[in-house]
Amino acid sequence: MHILGLLYALFSIGYVSAGLWLGRQATLRRRGWLIYGSTILAGLMLALFGLQLPLTVLGLAALINGAALELGTQSWMHALQTFIPREQLGRVSSIDALGPFALLPIGYGLTG
Repeated sequence: MHILGLLYALFSIGYVSAGLWLGRQATLRRRGWLIYGSTILAGLMLALFGLQLPLTVLGLAALINGAALELGTQSWMHALQTFIPREQLGRVSSIDALGPFALLPIGYGLTG
């Protein structure tokens, strides 16, 4: 049980470190590449958890996974705030947040 807590903590450290690094950037270039590339990288790192690998490799994968997910999320938010007019940003953000939340049970049902 302690190992699972350690891996969860490494996910969070990846999130925080990527958020601090990306927060220092004034502008983001190639947001599309960042969004899709970080999602692919996060998926590959998560796939490593299905293999019998040493704890150090899984810890590094957890750290990279957290950082990649944060990079993708921050890039997406930056793209939304850049391309959506200010008067429509609230509505678009609400729909952006509601869609995955409402479809999550359907995804779990299809996966199960």
